[in-house]
Amino acid sequence: MPFPSRESNGAPISSSRFAFFTQWKAGSQWITDVLSDFRILERVPHVRFKRAFDVGYELTTFVREDAGVFVAPIFDGSYSLWKALRKEGDLAIRVGRDPRDTVVSYVYSLAYSHVTEPFISLVRAPLLTLDDRQRLMMAVALLITNAAALRSWGTPDRSSGCYITTYERVVDDEEREFAAMFKFLGWPIPDDVLREVVAAHSFTVRSGGRERGEADPFSHYRQGLAGDWRNHFDRDLARHFEETFPHLLVDLGYEETDAWWESVPVTVPYTASEGGAGALSEVMARALQERDERWKRHDLAMSERCTMLEQEIDSLRLICEERLQTINALDAEAQILVEQLNEGGANATSGGDHRIENDIVDGLATALGPGWYEAEFEDGVPFRWSRKDATIHVALVREVRHTLTLELEPGPGVRLEPFMLAVALTDGTPLARILVNGRERVSFELPREAPRVFSIVLRAEEGGTTTADDERVLDFRVFDVKLETTDDVFPMWAQPAAGFYEPERDDDLLFRWIAGDATIVLSNTRGKRLSFDAESGPGFASQPFTLIVRAADGSEVASALVGTRVTVDVPIDRSDRFDALTLHADGGGRTVPGDDRVMNFRVFARELE
Repeated sequence: MPFPSRESNGAPISSSRFAFFTQWKAGSQWITDVLSDFRILERVPHVRFKRAFDVGYELTTFVREDAGVFVAPIFDGSYSLWKALRKEGDLAIRVGRDPRDTVVSYVYSLAYSHVTEPFISLVRAPLLTLDDRQRLMMAVALLITNAAALRSWGTPDRSSGCYITTYERVVDDEEREFAAMFKFLGWPIPDDVLREVVAAHSFTVRSGGRERGEADPFSHYRQGLAGDWRNHFDRDLARHFEETFPHLLVDLGYEETDAWWESVPVTVPYTASEGGAGALSEVMARALQERDERWKRHDLAMSERCTMLEQEIDSLRLICEERLQTINALDAEAQILVEQLNEGGANATSGGDHRIENDIVDGLATALGPGWYEAEFEDGVPFRWSRKDATIHVALVREVRHTLTLELEPGPGVRLEPFMLAVALTDGTPLARILVNGRERVSFELPREAPRVFSIVLRAEEGGTTTADDERVLDFRVFDVKLETTDDVFPMWAQPAAGFYEPERDDDLLFRWIAGDATIVLSNTRGKRLSFDAESGPGFASQPFTLIVRAADGSEVASALVGTRVTVDVPIDRSDRFDALTLHADGGGRTVPGDDRVMNFRVFARELE
């Protein structure tokens, strides 16, 4: 899918950095996981995700990040600092939450669900001796340190490169709100991908099957609803909250007046199952301790896994950069080849205009040089008569097997009789001698050199005769010129080199005979494995032998007992030792009457991803 070339604020995508700002207990991990899901990031290859594992990660660190990075989640950043430090093109998503719900969620996290950390260890034990209301009072006090940052998001400048929304809006319509986030960031996420990702990270999935509203105080995903504070705040606590944070809820748009607390009920029904003084038995306390220990082990394993993945990503990034450089170099070479082809056509001594349509060449990798008459038609089919030394230019970009196929027919110049077609390069290097009996297709293989433009000369060895009614020498005419890559026993990324005979066919089976040690040159092997069939041949009197496959450094990577046709699997990794493979077998060397080749064994190959 094509990406827009510029963001909505006019900054190029390549210069943008992306951030996700939030506050504690506002669905930070859930929203981060959606924004950074692999199905999302694969749609924006220009973006590199970086998880802010350190809770102390600050905006001052973000502004030093490289272009293209997406950092999430960043906690408790202030709007004023974002506006002051952001650079042109930087974009952010900010998700807030009603501070009253934050207080309630924070209490349950500290008391029950959060994995034990130094701060949690310090406050959990005394917190469990308090009743529900006392815990809420304690959480209100802890919120004081973040109040200024929360308040700063109340009246932001909407043109500051930040999309501001709330946890409540995301919960109300997840697909709508995430779609709005991606649209703001300029990330082209299809609707079906968005729905799939949102469903994969839904509350039901993350909570183990519960629906929103089904509470589990011991789960990090306790309830998943907005407005739960109403089940915990009495009027006195509500007034205390407003006095502690005057006008905060009005600034953030959660209340219309500072007197909101007056409508809160005087008392709140007490729910013993959700805690209170002495509510946790020793059994529950032990269960919590065991769970915390399991989570610690899980976190350690995940941390190690993340480190490995980061290293893997860095390695893949280097590979991709190298591949991109190679592609760019090949593209530049291809452009040069096209220009050379065009020059060859323009400088031809004869042949007129070399049209792509209604001509014998396709105009892509082949073009006509000197030695051709103007295009003519027979029953709507174009053809060209050859002059002496008719030339075809062929551009090869990759070093694979290429075959040039000609559909041609003898002409008056050879008395309309079978003739010998000599094929050579312009420097005189012979390529083929082919007997042409009538109108037929003939083929010959081109040298495996690339990138290069080959100028190929066609000549009728016994030609030159003219006719009474046409002074032209019309040795043969060509109806079609086609460049094809031919089959080989190995895939294109595994090229047979020394030790192999040319490909042969037995019915529909393509194979190569091998005399002694045979070398396979590998390229672009990431994500691949080589699998081929091997069969003992006359060199071993068709008796079983041990085939050894060695890497470039001489180490053995596979072996197989080969008699009748068996499959050999060769594991491949991305190390330098897999630049090439050698097939080795001790013994052999016999020949058969009528064939002086040593055919120890033959291979039939297939590519398995």
